[in-house]
Amino acid sequence: MNGYYIAAPLQFLRQGVANDVFYPQQEIDKCLPLWDGIPIQADHSMDGATIGFVVDPRPGGDGFIHATGMFDVQLTQAADPDIVQKLQSGQPLPLSEAMRVIKKVPHKFFYFRGQRYSHIATEIRPLHLTLVVQGVPAVGIEQGQGINIPPERRATKVL
Repeated sequence: MNGYYIAAPLQFLRQGVANDVFYPQQEIDKCLPLWDGIPIQADHSMDGATIGFVVDPRPGGDGFIHATGMFDVQLTQAADPDIVQKLQSGQPLPLSEAMRVIKKVPHKFFYFRGQRYSHIATEIRPLHLTLVVQGVPAVGIEQGQGINIPPERRATKVL
């Protein structure tokens, strides 16, 4: 990391269903301190460019983990020149988590808020966050997850 950073608010990982897996709030709460210092990458590949890191992860009161993303200006510029301008202007950007989880199979299919799931995530271990430059994340800006999410798009209650 080079020394010049852009700090931006992050919102990610809340209780709910993604990719047929239910993430319970108590498991999210357990992994909260593990997000501190986790790298932020420009894509999900294991050799994706690291452009920053997470600091100060905390419960947001809306079900999401809230934190600050520290984006190295030089590395972010090298990964994608548009990202620096978008971060500086406060434009919302999609964000995705990469995690290791143990998936437990419930005795039958269950539903959470109308979404069916077949596994329950336990022992969540963060690997990195990804600024989604290409593609669509499982949980997007429309659902309140990402970088620079404006107050009117933030979730207003815990699920």
